[in-house]
Amino acid sequence: MKNRRTLIFVLFILLIIVLSGCKEKKTKVGVLLYSSDDSALNIIYETFKNQLDNSFEMIVKDAENSQMLQNDQFLELIDEGCELIIVNLVDRLSASVYVDKAKKQDIPLIFFNREPIWEDLYNYNKAYYVGNDGEAIGLMQAKIVGKMFSDPNDLSIYYDTNGNNIIEMVILKGEQGHQITETIFSTCINELHNKEYATSILATEYANWNRQNAKEAIRKLYYSSKCRDSRGKSNIEVVICNNDEMAMGVIDFIFEEEIYYISKTDGSYIMPFDIIGANITVSSLAAIESKYLFGSITGEEAKQGEVIAYLVKSLAKRKTPDLTIYDAAIYESGEHIYKLNKNFIYVNGEIVYSKRR
Repeated sequence: MKNRRTLIFVLFILLIIVLSGCKEKKTKVGVLLYSSDDSALNIIYETFKNQLDNSFEMIVKDAENSQMLQNDQFLELIDEGCELIIVNLVDRLSASVYVDKAKKQDIPLIFFNREPIWEDLYNYNKAYYVGNDGEAIGLMQAKIVGKMFSDPNDLSIYYDTNGNNIIEMVILKGEQGHQITETIFSTCINELHNKEYATSILATEYANWNRQNAKEAIRKLYYSSKCRDSRGKSNIEVVICNNDEMAMGVIDFIFEEEIYYISKTDGSYIMPFDIIGANITVSSLAAIESKYLFGSITGEEAKQGEVIAYLVKSLAKRKTPDLTIYDAAIYESGEHIYKLNKNFIYVNGEIVYSKRR
Protein backbone atom coordinates (compact mmCIF):
# COMPACT_ATOMS: atom_id res chain seq x y z
CA MET A 1 0.00 0.00 0.00
CA LYS A 2 2.85 2.29 0.93
CA ASN A 3 4.62 1.56 -2.37
CA ARG A 4 1.41 2.31 -4.25
CA ARG A 5 1.09 5.71 -2.58
CA THR A 6 4.72 6.46 -3.36
CA LEU A 7 4.16 5.53 -7.02
CA ILE A 8 1.07 7.77 -7.25
CA PHE A 9 3.00 10.64 -5.68
CA VAL A 10 5.91 10.21 -8.12
CA LEU A 11 3.51 10.05 -11.08
CA PHE A 12 1.78 13.22 -9.85
CA ILE A 13 5.11 15.07 -9.67
CA LEU A 14 6.05 13.85 -13.14
CA LEU A 15 2.67 15.04 -14.48
CA ILE A 16 3.26 18.51 -13.06
CA ILE A 17 6.72 18.64 -14.66
CA VAL A 18 5.36 17.51 -18.03
CA LEU A 19 2.47 19.99 -17.95
CA SER A 20 4.73 22.87 -16.97
CA GLY A 21 6.98 21.96 -19.89
CA CYS A 22 3.99 22.07 -22.23
CA LYS A 23 3.28 25.74 -21.55
CA GLU A 24 3.42 27.84 -24.68
CA LYS A 25 6.67 29.75 -24.94
CA LYS A 26 6.00 33.47 -25.01
CA THR A 27 7.68 35.76 -27.51
CA LYS A 28 9.60 38.44 -25.63
CA VAL A 29 9.07 41.87 -27.17
CA GLY A 30 11.15 44.77 -25.94
CA VAL A 31 9.73 48.30 -26.08
CA LEU A 32 11.90 51.41 -25.72
CA LEU A 33 10.09 54.74 -25.19
CA TYR A 34 11.86 58.07 -25.26
CA SER A 35 9.44 59.35 -22.59
CA SER A 36 6.21 58.09 -21.06
CA ASP A 37 4.94 61.70 -20.77
CA ASP A 38 4.07 62.03 -24.47
CA SER A 39 0.28 61.65 -24.91
CA ALA A 40 0.39 60.80 -28.64
CA LEU A 41 3.13 58.25 -28.01
CA ASN A 42 1.06 56.60 -25.29
CA ILE A 43 -1.90 56.13 -27.67
CA ILE A 44 0.37 54.35 -30.16
CA TYR A 45 1.85 52.16 -27.42
CA GLU A 46 -1.50 51.28 -25.83
CA THR A 47 -2.94 50.38 -29.24
CA PHE A 48 -0.28 47.87 -30.23
CA LYS A 49 -0.05 46.49 -26.68
CA ASN A 50 -3.79 45.78 -26.64
CA GLN A 51 -3.64 44.09 -30.05
CA LEU A 52 -1.00 41.59 -28.98
CA ASP A 53 -2.33 38.50 -27.20
CA ASN A 54 -0.93 36.52 -24.26
CA SER A 55 1.60 34.75 -26.48
CA PHE A 56 3.70 37.94 -26.24
CA GLU A 57 5.58 39.15 -23.17
CA MET A 58 6.20 42.91 -23.25
CA ILE A 59 9.26 44.38 -21.54
CA VAL A 60 8.89 48.17 -21.52
CA LYS A 61 11.58 50.70 -20.61
CA ASP A 62 11.25 54.49 -20.34
CA ALA A 63 14.41 56.42 -21.32
CA GLU A 64 13.21 59.63 -19.63
CA ASN A 65 14.53 61.57 -22.64
CA SER A 66 18.10 60.32 -22.13
CA GLN A 67 19.84 58.71 -25.10
CA MET A 68 22.59 57.30 -22.85
CA LEU A 69 19.99 55.58 -20.68
CA GLN A 70 18.18 54.26 -23.75
CA ASN A 71 21.42 52.81 -25.13
CA ASP A 72 21.88 50.83 -21.90
CA GLN A 73 18.23 49.74 -22.00
CA PHE A 74 18.65 48.46 -25.56
CA LEU A 75 21.54 46.23 -24.49
CA GLU A 76 19.50 45.05 -21.49
CA LEU A 77 16.66 43.95 -23.77
CA ILE A 78 19.08 41.90 -25.87
CA ASP A 79 20.53 40.31 -22.69
CA GLU A 80 16.99 39.54 -21.48
CA GLY A 81 16.37 37.50 -24.62
CA CYS A 82 14.00 39.76 -26.51
CA GLU A 83 13.25 38.33 -29.94
CA LEU A 84 11.99 41.63 -31.36
CA ILE A 85 12.50 45.24 -30.23
CA ILE A 86 10.22 48.25 -30.81
CA VAL A 87 12.10 51.54 -30.54
CA ASN A 88 10.96 55.13 -30.06
CA LEU A 89 14.34 56.85 -30.26
CA VAL A 90 15.47 59.73 -28.09
CA ASP A 91 17.96 60.74 -30.81
CA ARG A 92 17.28 59.57 -34.36
CA LEU A 93 21.03 59.58 -35.10
CA SER A 94 21.46 56.61 -32.74
CA ALA A 95 19.51 54.26 -35.04
CA SER A 96 22.61 53.02 -36.88
CA VAL A 97 24.10 51.57 -33.68
CA TYR A 98 20.85 49.76 -32.87
CA VAL A 99 20.55 48.39 -36.40
CA ASP A 100 24.12 47.07 -36.38
CA LYS A 101 23.71 45.29 -33.05
CA ALA A 102 20.26 43.89 -33.93
CA LYS A 103 21.49 42.65 -37.31
CA LYS A 104 24.32 40.70 -35.67
CA GLN A 105 21.80 39.05 -33.32
CA ASP A 106 19.14 38.60 -36.07
CA ILE A 107 16.64 40.59 -33.98
CA PRO A 108 13.93 42.46 -35.95
CA LEU A 109 13.58 46.17 -35.16
CA ILE A 110 10.53 48.41 -35.46
CA PHE A 111 11.23 52.12 -35.05
CA PHE A 112 8.27 54.43 -34.59
CA ASN A 113 7.33 58.08 -34.08
CA ARG A 114 10.91 59.34 -34.54
CA GLU A 115 12.17 58.63 -38.01
CA PRO A 116 15.72 57.26 -38.38
CA ILE A 117 17.94 58.26 -41.27
CA TRP A 118 16.89 56.19 -44.28
CA GLU A 119 20.33 54.74 -44.97
CA ASP A 120 20.47 53.26 -41.46
CA LEU A 121 17.41 51.08 -42.05
CA TYR A 122 18.36 50.10 -45.58
CA ASN A 123 21.31 48.18 -44.15
CA TYR A 124 18.98 45.63 -42.51
CA ASN A 125 15.94 44.05 -44.14
CA LYS A 126 14.33 43.33 -40.75
CA ALA A 127 14.28 46.97 -39.67
CA TYR A 128 11.07 49.00 -40.13
CA TYR A 129 9.74 52.46 -39.41
CA VAL A 130 6.13 53.48 -38.68
CA GLY A 131 5.11 57.13 -38.24
CA ASN A 132 3.51 60.24 -39.62
CA ASP A 133 4.59 61.67 -42.95
CA GLY A 134 6.05 65.10 -42.14
CA GLU A 135 5.81 66.16 -45.76
CA ALA A 136 2.08 65.35 -45.88
CA ILE A 137 1.48 67.29 -42.64
CA GLY A 138 3.33 70.30 -44.05
CA LEU A 139 1.26 70.22 -47.25
CA MET A 140 -1.97 69.98 -45.26
CA GLN A 141 -0.97 72.86 -42.98
CA ALA A 142 -0.29 74.95 -46.09
CA LYS A 143 -3.74 73.98 -47.37
CA ILE A 144 -5.29 75.18 -44.09
CA VAL A 145 -3.44 78.50 -44.39
CA GLY A 146 -4.64 78.80 -47.99
CA LYS A 147 -8.24 78.21 -46.95
CA MET A 148 -7.85 80.89 -44.30
CA PHE A 149 -6.31 83.66 -46.43
CA SER A 150 -7.90 82.69 -49.78
CA ASP A 151 -6.57 84.46 -52.91
CA PRO A 152 -2.77 84.99 -52.63
CA ASN A 153 -3.11 88.21 -54.65
CA ASP A 154 -5.90 89.57 -52.48
CA LEU A 155 -5.77 88.07 -48.99
CA SER A 156 -8.96 87.88 -46.96
CA ILE A 157 -9.22 91.09 -44.90
CA TYR A 158 -10.68 89.01 -42.08
CA TYR A 159 -7.31 87.29 -41.59
CA ASP A 160 -4.87 89.77 -43.17
CA THR A 161 -5.49 92.10 -40.26
CA ASN A 162 -3.11 94.87 -41.34
CA GLY A 163 -4.06 94.66 -45.01
CA ASN A 164 -0.49 94.43 -46.36
CA ASN A 165 -1.20 91.23 -48.36
CA ILE A 166 1.52 89.35 -46.45
CA ILE A 167 0.82 86.39 -44.16
CA GLU A 168 2.63 87.22 -40.91
CA MET A 169 3.22 84.14 -38.81
CA VAL A 170 4.89 82.66 -35.78
CA ILE A 171 6.14 79.06 -35.98
CA LEU A 172 6.26 76.78 -32.92
CA LYS A 173 8.40 73.74 -33.68
CA GLY A 174 8.64 70.45 -31.84
CA GLU A 175 12.28 69.93 -31.05
CA GLN A 176 15.60 70.81 -32.55
CA GLY A 177 17.08 68.07 -34.72
CA HIS A 178 13.83 66.11 -35.01
CA GLN A 179 13.30 65.04 -38.62
CA ILE A 180 9.55 65.61 -38.73
CA THR A 181 9.89 69.06 -37.12
CA GLU A 182 11.98 70.48 -39.94
CA THR A 183 10.11 68.59 -42.67
CA ILE A 184 6.70 69.96 -41.61
CA PHE A 185 8.02 73.51 -41.43
CA SER A 186 9.98 73.57 -44.71
CA THR A 187 7.23 71.76 -46.66
CA CYS A 188 4.52 74.12 -45.41
CA ILE A 189 6.46 77.29 -46.23
CA ASN A 190 7.64 76.01 -49.62
CA GLU A 191 4.10 75.03 -50.58
CA LEU A 192 2.78 78.48 -49.64
CA HIS A 193 5.48 80.06 -51.81
CA ASN A 194 4.63 77.66 -54.63
CA LYS A 195 1.04 78.91 -54.38
CA GLU A 196 2.47 82.47 -54.59
CA TYR A 197 1.57 83.56 -51.07
CA ALA A 198 3.82 86.25 -49.61
CA THR A 199 4.89 85.28 -46.09
CA SER A 200 6.78 86.84 -43.22
CA ILE A 201 8.00 84.60 -40.40
CA LEU A 202 8.07 86.94 -37.43
CA ALA A 203 9.63 84.40 -35.08
CA THR A 204 10.35 80.70 -34.63
CA GLU A 205 10.64 78.87 -31.31
CA TYR A 206 11.17 75.25 -30.26
CA ALA A 207 8.69 74.12 -27.59
CA ASN A 208 9.52 70.38 -27.56
CA TRP A 209 5.97 69.27 -28.36
CA ASN A 210 4.97 70.47 -24.88
CA ARG A 211 1.89 72.49 -23.93
CA GLN A 212 3.50 74.40 -21.05
CA ASN A 213 6.63 75.17 -23.06
CA ALA A 214 4.49 76.50 -25.92
CA LYS A 215 2.53 78.73 -23.57
CA GLU A 216 5.72 80.32 -22.26
CA ALA A 217 7.23 80.56 -25.77
CA ILE A 218 4.25 82.44 -27.19
CA ARG A 219 4.11 84.64 -24.11
CA LYS A 220 7.70 85.73 -24.75
CA LEU A 221 7.11 86.23 -28.48
CA TYR A 222 3.75 88.00 -28.23
CA TYR A 223 5.22 90.81 -26.15
CA SER A 224 8.54 90.99 -28.02
CA SER A 225 9.44 93.63 -30.59
CA LYS A 226 9.70 90.86 -33.22
CA CYS A 227 5.93 90.55 -33.20
CA ARG A 228 5.00 94.22 -32.90
CA ASP A 229 4.59 96.91 -35.52
CA SER A 230 5.92 100.47 -35.29
CA ARG A 231 2.93 101.46 -33.14
CA GLY A 232 3.56 98.62 -30.70
CA LYS A 233 0.55 96.62 -31.88
CA SER A 234 0.78 92.85 -32.32
CA ASN A 235 1.09 91.90 -35.97
CA ILE A 236 0.76 88.11 -35.52
CA GLU A 237 -1.90 86.81 -37.91
CA VAL A 238 -1.40 83.09 -37.52
CA VAL A 239 0.59 80.75 -35.26
CA ILE A 240 1.47 77.41 -36.88
CA CYS A 241 2.39 74.61 -34.46
CA ASN A 242 4.01 71.24 -35.17
CA ASN A 243 1.44 69.55 -32.92
CA ASP A 244 -1.78 70.26 -31.05
CA GLU A 245 -0.24 70.02 -27.59
CA MET A 246 1.67 73.20 -28.45
CA ALA A 247 -1.41 74.73 -30.09
CA MET A 248 -3.28 74.19 -26.82
CA GLY A 249 -0.45 75.97 -24.99
CA VAL A 250 -1.01 78.99 -27.24
CA ILE A 251 -4.73 78.94 -26.43
CA ASP A 252 -3.91 78.66 -22.69
CA PHE A 253 -1.80 81.81 -23.00
CA ILE A 254 -4.60 83.72 -24.73
CA PHE A 255 -7.07 82.91 -21.98
CA GLU A 256 -4.59 83.52 -19.16
CA GLU A 257 -3.75 86.97 -20.54
CA GLU A 258 -7.40 87.62 -21.49
CA ILE A 259 -6.39 88.97 -24.91
CA TYR A 260 -9.36 87.41 -26.68
CA TYR A 261 -12.37 89.30 -28.04
CA ILE A 262 -15.98 88.56 -27.22
CA SER A 263 -18.47 88.29 -30.06
CA LYS A 264 -21.31 90.81 -29.85
CA THR A 265 -23.49 88.34 -31.72
CA ASP A 266 -23.35 85.24 -29.53
CA GLY A 267 -20.90 86.07 -26.71
CA SER A 268 -18.35 83.51 -27.92
CA TYR A 269 -14.61 84.03 -27.55
CA ILE A 270 -12.64 85.13 -30.62
CA MET A 271 -8.89 84.57 -30.74
CA PRO A 272 -6.61 87.61 -31.38
CA PHE A 273 -4.84 85.58 -34.09
CA ASP A 274 -5.51 82.21 -35.66
CA ILE A 275 -3.85 78.95 -34.68
CA ILE A 276 -3.10 75.86 -36.77
CA GLY A 277 -1.90 72.54 -35.36
CA ALA A 278 -1.36 68.87 -36.15
CA ASN A 279 -2.03 65.51 -34.47
CA ILE A 280 -5.48 66.15 -33.02
CA THR A 281 -6.06 65.29 -29.36
CA VAL A 282 -9.28 65.13 -27.36
CA SER A 283 -8.71 68.63 -25.97
CA SER A 284 -7.72 70.14 -29.31
CA LEU A 285 -10.77 68.65 -31.02
CA ALA A 286 -12.89 70.45 -28.42
CA ALA A 287 -10.91 73.64 -29.21
CA ILE A 288 -11.69 73.21 -32.91
CA GLU A 289 -15.37 72.80 -32.12
CA SER A 290 -15.22 75.94 -29.93
CA LYS A 291 -13.51 77.78 -32.84
CA TYR A 292 -10.35 78.53 -30.82
CA LEU A 293 -8.22 76.39 -33.13
CA PHE A 294 -8.78 77.16 -36.82
CA GLY A 295 -7.74 73.76 -38.12
CA SER A 296 -5.60 70.71 -37.50
CA ILE A 297 -4.76 67.25 -38.81
CA THR A 298 -5.59 63.87 -37.36
CA GLY A 299 -2.48 62.07 -36.11
CA GLU A 300 -3.95 58.61 -36.59
CA GLU A 301 -1.99 57.29 -33.61
CA ALA A 302 -4.29 54.27 -33.34
CA LYS A 303 -3.60 53.36 -36.99
CA GLN A 304 0.13 53.61 -36.31
CA GLY A 305 -0.32 51.24 -33.36
CA GLU A 306 -2.26 48.80 -35.55
CA VAL A 307 0.53 48.73 -38.15
CA ILE A 308 3.12 48.07 -35.43
CA ALA A 309 1.00 45.21 -34.04
CA TYR A 310 0.76 43.67 -37.53
CA LEU A 311 4.53 43.89 -37.99
CA VAL A 312 5.16 42.30 -34.58
CA LYS A 313 2.82 39.37 -35.30
CA SER A 314 4.40 38.74 -38.71
CA LEU A 315 8.01 39.08 -37.57
CA ALA A 316 7.41 36.88 -34.52
CA LYS A 317 6.49 34.08 -36.95
CA ARG A 318 9.67 34.77 -38.93
CA LYS A 319 7.55 35.94 -41.86
CA THR A 320 8.28 38.95 -44.04
CA PRO A 321 5.36 41.36 -43.48
CA ASP A 322 3.22 41.96 -46.56
CA LEU A 323 3.22 45.76 -46.77
CA THR A 324 1.20 45.81 -49.99
CA ILE A 325 -1.96 45.46 -47.87
CA TYR A 326 -1.60 49.18 -47.11
CA ASP A 327 -1.32 50.33 -50.72
CA ALA A 328 -5.03 50.64 -51.50
CA ALA A 329 -6.26 51.94 -48.14
CA ILE A 330 -7.98 55.32 -48.54
CA TYR A 331 -10.18 57.63 -46.48
CA GLU A 332 -13.72 58.45 -47.53
CA SER A 333 -12.32 61.72 -48.86
CA GLY A 334 -10.27 59.68 -51.33
CA GLU A 335 -6.93 60.56 -49.69
CA HIS A 336 -4.48 57.72 -49.15
CA ILE A 337 -4.09 56.62 -45.52
CA TYR A 338 -0.63 55.12 -45.99
CA LYS A 339 2.46 55.91 -48.00
CA LEU A 340 5.13 53.25 -48.41
CA ASN A 341 8.82 53.66 -49.08
CA LYS A 342 10.50 50.26 -48.81
CA ASN A 343 10.39 49.45 -45.06
CA PHE A 344 9.07 52.90 -44.09
CA ILE A 345 5.30 52.96 -43.49
CA TYR A 346 3.92 56.49 -43.23
CA VAL A 347 0.43 57.04 -41.82
CA ASN A 348 -1.31 60.15 -43.14
CA GLY A 349 -4.07 62.08 -41.40
CA GLU A 350 -6.99 64.25 -42.52
CA ILE A 351 -7.70 67.94 -42.08
CA VAL A 352 -10.35 69.02 -39.57
CA TYR A 353 -11.48 72.65 -39.77
CA SER A 354 -13.38 74.74 -37.26
CA LYS A 355 -16.65 76.25 -38.43
CA ARG A 356 -15.44 79.76 -37.74
CA ARG A 357 -15.40 80.78 -41.42
